[in-house]
Amino acid sequence: MRRWGLIIALGIFTIGVLIVILIQLPGNEAGPPPTSASYVDSADCGGCHADQETGWAGTLHAIAYPTLINSGHAADYCEPCHSVGAGVPSIYPATGYNTTTDTPAYLQNVSCQACHGPGSEHVAAPFAQKRATIGLVMNASLCGSCHYATGGISSTHHPTYNEWELSGHNTSARLPVFVKQASCSNCHEAWNAMEYITTGVEKTVLREADEDAPITWEIACSTCHDPHSSGVAGTQLRLPPEQICARCHNSEGAQPGQEPHHPMAEMRNNTAGYGIDRTGLDYMPSVPCVSCHMADNNAGLPNHTFRPNPYSCTVCHDTTFPTNESSIGYIEMIGSMTEVGINGAEPRVEEALALIEQMRGNKTDEDLNYWADEYEIAIFNLETVISDSSEGNHNPRLASALLEDSLTRSSNVIGSLTPPEKITGVRAYRLANGSVMVEWNASDASDFAKYRIYVLTLMKSNITGDTATVELTNISTISYLLTGIANNTLTFVYVTAVDTNGNEITNTVTAATVTGNLEEIIADLQQQIADLTDQFDSLQDDNDQLNQDVANLEDKVSNAENARTSWAVMGVVVGAMIGLLIGLVLNRLKPKGAKPEEPPAQQKT
Repeated sequence: MRRWGLIIALGIFTIGVLIVILIQLPGNEAGPPPTSASYVDSADCGGCHADQETGWAGTLHAIAYPTLINSGHAADYCEPCHSVGAGVPSIYPATGYNTTTDTPAYLQNVSCQACHGPGSEHVAAPFAQKRATIGLVMNASLCGSCHYATGGISSTHHPTYNEWELSGHNTSARLPVFVKQASCSNCHEAWNAMEYITTGVEKTVLREADEDAPITWEIACSTCHDPHSSGVAGTQLRLPPEQICARCHNSEGAQPGQEPHHPMAEMRNNTAGYGIDRTGLDYMPSVPCVSCHMADNNAGLPNHTFRPNPYSCTVCHDTTFPTNESSIGYIEMIGSMTEVGINGAEPRVEEALALIEQMRGNKTDEDLNYWADEYEIAIFNLETVISDSSEGNHNPRLASALLEDSLTRSSNVIGSLTPPEKITGVRAYRLANGSVMVEWNASDASDFAKYRIYVLTLMKSNITGDTATVELTNISTISYLLTGIANNTLTFVYVTAVDTNGNEITNTVTAATVTGNLEEIIADLQQQIADLTDQFDSLQDDNDQLNQDVANLEDKVSNAENARTSWAVMGVVVGAMIGLLIGLVLNRLKPKGAKPEEPPAQQKT
């Protein structure tokens, strides 16, 4: 029963979590209208949307059809993008349209239904349901269905969408998850970015209660361009282009201690970074962002890859940069100089931070808060140049000044906080009179101020909170006689070096333990030497005896070999003599007068 109760509780909890999630999700998101809808006369739209219709009437979309007809090269295959109802964009159906006949007047031009879809059901629906019966999308692909070139970005017709696909604004497919949140949506989500560009008010939620438009994680065409207005200079832009760019491409008011993020606007207007003299650092202040980033493409339209075009340099500076190659060379030169500056400042800034952290746990007479602030300015100015992402080209003068300032501040931190090296070779001996002799290896600090000797009754690795017993200002002093140290107390001695800025390593020290009477130690050492000498002499005697034993053994071996040879000779002689005796004995035993037998005579035949 207990198990079933737990299962039921978990099930109820899970259902509750799902309900909460579903409540928080946007409901009834508007998208393509019902497929059963048909196209109506766009004049009917103005009855409810008079302001939008009036604004639209001043756009090129409102005269798209006569513009085509009067172009001198009108063709049937051009009409789908200059009128309504041909299934362009493809999310909306093609109904009542036939390019082989004259396009009905109510379908001519790029009117409301070209972007919002067929409106018959929207017109007929009750007010509360109207939003769900009409298209409400922000995706760039909506505009891209017409502003697209089959020949790619090099086309002479309208490659705007092709270019946008290659731009940083097309982020929907590669935007990291941590950016897809309300705090980032004002510059990364199409609808919120549109409102932010228009009003300057940052939204704190992805969707408010009365919003049901699909979330679109990209900077789409309509984010910057208003479909219902001729906009700035007839470009349908919601604001002047430099204001639109600066709305998102700025440091968000960051100060030292914060991340500048993307300070392009501040780099251009000479306000980026902190704490420098800005005199003479303005760089082409009258040139807006689009002059370089949206120079005309092959179709004579602003380039929407937003990549800086070196050709724009030759347009304004034809004598200085007569070719694209010369412009590229200048751009790359600035980039190389900026890279050198970054590579020079970056390691010094890192070293400055390491020193500040090191000296927080050590003794220093310097104000660490002051140097910490200097570091924050140094890293802020460095990151400002890096985050600008132009390799200095947005303002090479300002970039150079910020990097120089970063290098100078970090070098000042390093010069002021670098402590002398730890003192080595510290030894402490108690003399016969009860005093203690301390010795150490001399400091090699170029800005040496004094030695400090600490006498403690505890062994520590951090003496930052302790007070020195003695201070010595002569760098050549490498010993000192301490008095008044009790003989029956375990005592530890530390020696440190202090520089002219008061920096002193005190958090990684090593103690020297005070040993016994120095004369006794020397006597003990002398006795140990005498004992070792005796042992050496004894070993020498043993060695001599061993050599003698070896010599005696060699003599014995030689004698044994000689004896073996003598015995061998004697054996041969004895053997010969024995053989001779045996022969003589056998000869005596033979019978006297006996003759040897003769062989039988051969028979004659």
